[in-house]
Amino acid sequence: MLGAALVASCASGNGDPDVSSESPEVTAVEVAVEDPEADRDAQHELRAALVVVKAHYADEGTFSNVTPKTLEAIDSHFSFDHVEHADEDTIGIGDQSDTGVVLVTRSASGTWFCIADDVNSGTSYGTDSALDAVQTASECSQLEFRIVYNDGNRDLDAIDLGDEPELDPIESRFNAMILGDVDVWLAAYSAPECDIDRDTIAQLLDPVTLEVPMKADVADGGDDTVSVTVADSSGVILDEQVRFDGDRWLIDRDVCEHITELQNNFAKGEVFSALYSAKTHFSTARTYTTLTRTALEDAWDRVQYDTIANAGAGVVGLGDVSDMSFVVATKSKSGTWYCIADDMTSGTRYGHAGNLAAVDTVAECRQDEWAIGGFE
Repeated sequence: MLGAALVASCASGNGDPDVSSESPEVTAVEVAVEDPEADRDAQHELRAALVVVKAHYADEGTFSNVTPKTLEAIDSHFSFDHVEHADEDTIGIGDQSDTGVVLVTRSASGTWFCIADDVNSGTSYGTDSALDAVQTASECSQLEFRIVYNDGNRDLDAIDLGDEPELDPIESRFNAMILGDVDVWLAAYSAPECDIDRDTIAQLLDPVTLEVPMKADVADGGDDTVSVTVADSSGVILDEQVRFDGDRWLIDRDVCEHITELQNNFAKGEVFSALYSAKTHFSTARTYTTLTRTALEDAWDRVQYDTIANAGAGVVGLGDVSDMSFVVATKSKSGTWYCIADDMTSGTRYGHAGNLAAVDTVAECRQDEWAIGGFE
């Protein structure tokens, strides 16, 4: 998630450059592609609008009579209309039936997004450059939103951040995200001294989300290293040290530690998705006492749920449920446990520990925050 925010490109293929020992000057290059901030806003608006539509279904038992007026009567924050009138300020109502509905909107970037919900098959998503390609349930069938890049084609040439050889490992890592290639991602680092969890890296690479437009800056870092900063319109999205190992430039970071960080971030993302599902349930039930693993799956079935006692790596456990509060927890592949507790009186709290017993109640899960993102 989730989110989350990544930059992508393809293997640089610059060959073996003649690298000077002098400190490089600060340089900058622009890569003009999509607007990620606007796209994220459009996606967020659709997810929030879906909660309104679900509230309608909870009252009516059908999606077939969904209209702009009935939805705006539930939440006037949104502007709804028929799908042909959808735009960046208006959510269009597309395909609808007794059991399913499609919502559509346009990002300020020009990209169209849709979200489809069906009481039998769950929630799915769609992305395209044209409105007529995101109006039906069959067109809106992706597992998650994606950002259109060269019409979604992964067989493309590398994005060139610049001619500086110091940018090669950064390009290599971004390239892997477009190609979905674990080996290209690993090529940006020194040879690992641990067993590589390729599944975690693959999870990072697909589906890919592009953070663009990008600007790459290179500055002297000292001791045969330089600092590379990559930014998009929302700010800095990557800040890495790279070093020259006598043969080529590499990311100056232990790849095993980086994979552990990714494992932890994915675990955080799973419990955060569970929080979203639980709040969706509360919006219609007005209580958490009816919150079950089935209810969580109904709201978001991309995560595996169970009771808190059966939580583990890849499984989010639900526990300590009361009228106004609950806790969810899961285990990272790194061995760290993460939790989120929500209380309608005191708000949302977070926690992490070395064992489940330290995070399996609302009272124990009480940190003010932990970072959700960090997919670096």
